[in-house]
Amino acid sequence: MTNVFFYPTYNKDEGNLRLSFGTCNFSYIHESQRLPLEVEENGDTFHTLKDQRADWSLDEDTLVIEREVTIYGCSCIYEGGNTPLVCSGAEIGVAVVWTSAESNRRGVFNLGTLDKYSYKNTFCLHGELFQLRGIVEFTTILYLKKSGTPKSNENHFANIEGTVLGELDKYIIKLDGTGSMFPIYIENN
Repeated sequence: MTNVFFYPTYNKDEGNLRLSFGTCNFSYIHESQRLPLEVEENGDTFHTLKDQRADWSLDEDTLVIEREVTIYGCSCIYEGGNTPLVCSGAEIGVAVVWTSAESNRRGVFNLGTLDKYSYKNTFCLHGELFQLRGIVEFTTILYLKKSGTPKSNENHFANIEGTVLGELDKYIIKLDGTGSMFPIYIENN
């Protein structure tokens, strides 16, 4: 299915932003102790988590994700820039949307607002997740955090707060199931 947008959105192939994504670090909290998880790379975006101690329980322990995101040259996507996405006075936010189809859960970690006057914007993701299954997608997005006041030539911009303006990155992990390095199955006899 192709999405058609009636307002400008960020396209990372054509955009002028420079992006730097740190390594995703995963750990879990077990009996009030924080323990690391190893990430096994399975491609550009698909990763499997491994617990060397074999203590991790998806039902009882809290999964913790941490990652640093740095965005350079943010003025280009604000009014007056080369590829503007918003009208005058609007603010662009950065967030990570996580989805787990098998768990029927989704949520958002808000990272903050892009400062158009700063050359470098750095955000630190620290999120806690509970009772997830299967494949979990983490998508870093730009969204309209605060609507602006459009000038006469800016009516084509999105101006509803919360509107997604584009995807920056996608990171996918597999928690359990066939092919996982750490499957968990509960069987009642």
